[in-house]
Amino acid sequence: MKKFLLLIAAVVVTMTASAQSKTFAKSQVGAKVEKQKLPDFLLKAKTELPFGDFKKGLVATPKKQKIQSREGEIDESKVLDLWCWADSMASIQGLINMPSSATELRWGVSFSEDLMQKYIGNTIDQIAFYTTPGTLTNCSVWVMSLTTGQVVWQQACSLVEFDANIIACENPYTITGEPIMVGYTAYVKSPSVKGYPVASCVYPTSVDGGAYFYYGGWINTSTMFYEDCYAANYIQCFTNGTAGRKNNDLTVIGTDGLRGELSAGNQQFGAYVRNYGMTDITSFDYTYEVDGNATSGSVNLTTPLGYLGAKAVAVTAVKPNSKGIYNGTFTVTKVNGGNDGAAEDNVAPVPVVALDGGVKRMNVIEEWSSTECGWCPRGIVGLDKIKNNYKNDVIPISVHTWMNKQGEDPLDVPSYEEVLLTYYRGFPDAAINREITGVDPYAAYENLPSIFNQHCEATLGLATSDEDMGASVSITPSIEFNIDVPAKLYGLAYVITEDNITGVDQLNYYYGKPDSYFKGADDLKFLQTVTPTDQKAVSGTMYYYYQPTFNDIARTIDSPWGDKHLLPACKAGEKVTLDPVVIEMPSSIESSKTDDVNVTALLIDQRTGVIVTASRVKFGESGWAVGINKVENATDEPVIEVAEGAFNVTAENATAKVYTMDGKLVTSATVKGSASIPTFGNGAYIIRVEANGQKFAKKAIF
Repeated sequence: MKKFLLLIAAVVVTMTASAQSKTFAKSQVGAKVEKQKLPDFLLKAKTELPFGDFKKGLVATPKKQKIQSREGEIDESKVLDLWCWADSMASIQGLINMPSSATELRWGVSFSEDLMQKYIGNTIDQIAFYTTPGTLTNCSVWVMSLTTGQVVWQQACSLVEFDANIIACENPYTITGEPIMVGYTAYVKSPSVKGYPVASCVYPTSVDGGAYFYYGGWINTSTMFYEDCYAANYIQCFTNGTAGRKNNDLTVIGTDGLRGELSAGNQQFGAYVRNYGMTDITSFDYTYEVDGNATSGSVNLTTPLGYLGAKAVAVTAVKPNSKGIYNGTFTVTKVNGGNDGAAEDNVAPVPVVALDGGVKRMNVIEEWSSTECGWCPRGIVGLDKIKNNYKNDVIPISVHTWMNKQGEDPLDVPSYEEVLLTYYRGFPDAAINREITGVDPYAAYENLPSIFNQHCEATLGLATSDEDMGASVSITPSIEFNIDVPAKLYGLAYVITEDNITGVDQLNYYYGKPDSYFKGADDLKFLQTVTPTDQKAVSGTMYYYYQPTFNDIARTIDSPWGDKHLLPACKAGEKVTLDPVVIEMPSSIESSKTDDVNVTALLIDQRTGVIVTASRVKFGESGWAVGINKVENATDEPVIEVAEGAFNVTAENATAKVYTMDGKLVTSATVKGSASIPTFGNGAYIIRVEANGQKFAKKAIF
C-alpha cells in the first residue's frame, strides 16, 4: 500500500495565480495512482525541466497507422504500449540549449507489474517509436528491469531523424511479468529545428511513467501538463506469444480503508479499478463482504472507461458485528454484463477498523515544498496559519526537496524523500494523514476543520530527553489502544523539526504582481512588496527571492513508513510503554538552537500507510504528551539528583531505570521514599522515572 498514492479529494482549492495551482473538486473519493516499483535513480527522478519550456504543435502529428506500418496483420492484444496514439495528438518539445558536440539523450516508457502480468511468456519482437529532430548517432534500443535498475536487453540500431522507426529485435526479450522500462538512446547534434522533444506527444490523462527523459539525469515528464494534455512518449512494443490483453479485463488496483464508529451511519470507502482490456467498459458489478456481512452493487458509466483508464467508485459498506480490526473483501463480479477475461485480479482487501467510542484524532499535514518553487511562499503562510490557529488539532510538517539540481535547497531532507515522492503531485502540495492528498497547503487552512472531529483507535504520547549534550535525542513512546491489535500491524515514525529558521532565500513569484492576482488572498499580498534579498534573470525574465522565517521544517525522519519500529500486540485499555529510541540529531541543527526543535511521533497503519494519530513535544521535554498535544504534569514530581556513581531519587511508589546513551538498560529499581541507583561505570547515562502515571528523565556524565 505504500507505493500507492491515495487521493481522496476532500478540499476545494481555487487559486488562479500560477501554473502550479490546482483545483480539486469536493468528493468522497478520488483517483488512485499506481506507484511503480522503481530503482532508486528513477524514484528520485525530478518532475521539473531543468531548461526552457514546452511548445506545442511544433511538428506534424504522427499517425498511429504510420508507426504500425509493418507487414502482416497486427494483433492489438499483443501490442504493449500506453495508447498515446490518437490522431489528434500534437507533438510537444522542450527547448534545450544543446552543446555543439553530440550529447546523450534517452527516452523511455515504464510499464507496471500489473500490466506486464498480462504478457508473461511473450517476446518483444519489434520496438517502434518516433524520434527527435537532429543528427542521431550511437543509437540503441533497450529494456531495463525496474526491479534491479539494470538493462536486461539492448541492441544497436540506425534511426531516422524526426520519423517513425520500427526496430526488429534480434534475440528478443522474453517478458517475465516484472515491471520494465522500454526506450532508446541516441547522441544528438546539429538540430534541424530549434528545440528537441522531451516528450513526443500529449495525452488527455496522466499516465505515470509514460514519459521518462534523460538529459544528464532522469526526469519524469509524465505529469507535465500543457494546456489540456499531459506528456507521453511515442514508444510501443509488438510482442509474440500466447499471452496478451483480454477482451474484458477490469483490474481492482486498490481500495481505501475504513475507520469509524459502529454507531455511525453507513460509511463509504473508495475502490479503484483500471481497464486493461481491449474493450471500453461501460458497466461492472461488485460485492463487498466483512465479518460475514455482505452487500452488492452495480456501476454504470456515463463515459466509457478506455484502455488504462482508472475509475474511483464510492462503495457503501456493511458493518462488522463488533469493534475490532478486520479485512473486508471487494470483488468485481461482472464486466459489461459478462465475465472478466482475467478474473484473478478482480479482488482486493479493504482494511477496516471498527470503533465503539474512539478517541479524538491528532491530524498531521505534511507539506511538500522547495526554496526554488516560486509559488511555495503561500505554503509557508498557510502552514503558519494552521500552526497558530489549529495547534490542538493539527501537527504541521514542512518537507523540502531540491527541484532541478541537487543541493539547491538548503532545507532539503533526504530521509523524507521517498515519502514525498510517493505522495506529492507538484509544488506547493500537501497530504493530510497520508490519506487526503493533492491539497493546496494555503487553501487547506479554511477546509481543515471538517476533519477535526474524526476519531481513531489510539492515544499516543511520548517523552524525550537530551542525549550526548544535544548530539542525539532519546524518545520513549507510550500508546493506548481502545481495541485489541495484533503485533506488527502498527508502526512508529519519528520526525525532528525545527522552527525559526532564517537567512535562507526563498523564490517568490508573487513579487510585483497586481492585487487582482491574489483573488482575495489578502494575507499573501505582503509578498508583492517584500524586500528582495536576491534576484536572477532567466531568458530575460527576472526572478526575486526573499527570506521568510521557516517553521516546522523537517530535518530528519526515522522509519518514514513506520515499518522499522513495529508495535507489539496490545490489549484494549492497556497503556504500553515501549523501549526508548535514540535518534542522532541532524547536523543541520545548530546545538545552540535546540529550543526551536520539536519531536513528533507518527502512528502508521501498516495495511494502508495512513497516519492514524500523532504526538509532538519539545526537544528534551520530560512529561507525557497526550493525544491533543497537551503535556500533563504530575502533581508530585520525583526529585532526581546526581551523586558520585549514582542517581539519587526521591519519590512515592515510582519505578526508576538507568540506560546507557545507546538505549541499553543498566539497572532498575522501585522507589518508595528514597533510593540510590548506581550506573556501574563512567560515561553518559540517563535515568527515567515513572511516577503517578507520568514520565521524567535526567541525563548526567559520570
